[in-house]
Amino acid sequence: MDPPGSRLLALASLPESDGTIAEHRRTLYSSDGPGWLVVRAALAPAVLAQLQRTWTAPPSAPFAPPVSNADAGPGAPMFRSDGPFHQTSHVWGPWNPPIDPVLRSIEWGIQLLRNRLQGRPPWFGLSHPSQAWMQTRVVRTVDGEGFVRDHADYAEAPPAEPLGQHRADPTMLQATLLLSTHGHDWTGEGFWLRLSGTDQRLPIAAPPHAEAGDLLLWRHAMTHGVGEVRTPAHGLGFLRVILPQVIPGPR
Repeated sequence: MDPPGSRLLALASLPESDGTIAEHRRTLYSSDGPGWLVVRAALAPAVLAQLQRTWTAPPSAPFAPPVSNADAGPGAPMFRSDGPFHQTSHVWGPWNPPIDPVLRSIEWGIQLLRNRLQGRPPWFGLSHPSQAWMQTRVVRTVDGEGFVRDHADYAEAPPAEPLGQHRADPTMLQATLLLSTHGHDWTGEGFWLRLSGTDQRLPIAAPPHAEAGDLLLWRHAMTHGVGEVRTPAHGLGFLRVILPQVIPGPR
């Protein structure tokens, strides 16, 4: 089997002459583009199944209590956050030990691709000197609604606490890797993006837009949130990996 992040690394390594990277940039950044992109089948089926097994019964690593974004820079511990309505997040940075080597390979592949699209050095977010750091959050949502309120990151008007303040930067991209299937593992609106210039909320984590194994890339400054999620008896819940770019405060 190919290395878990090989599909993402291959995309991140395409020459400019291929045209794929330029087209993806137009989709994400052009004034007439949607501002979001789906990388289909970013994970091989066997890798997807392995991640589902691992993160529906998370490893018993020494996760600390929740850490704020302001304190989430190099040296911060891995932490676990148990939110309302049966939502659990396991969070770490690139400086923490790889508790899941498969996911570590994938998250670094995502960051290299994101850096290529953003026009940043390959090491940005992974090592010094980085203005913003990649943070990995494995999030499993089971039942409830209003998990994440409407907000935008790195926008002109920074969001209020507890989400934390961000500096305005329209080039910043967010990444969400889907690990479960709408209609089988969960139902409801789930993750949504507000389309530019409208009040329409697009449930981007559900078909026909995306499905398990796909990678979503979208501008951090787009208004977004997580709506209702319901999980049938046989389902995994709404399981995904979120990779925000976090600007910590002084340590």
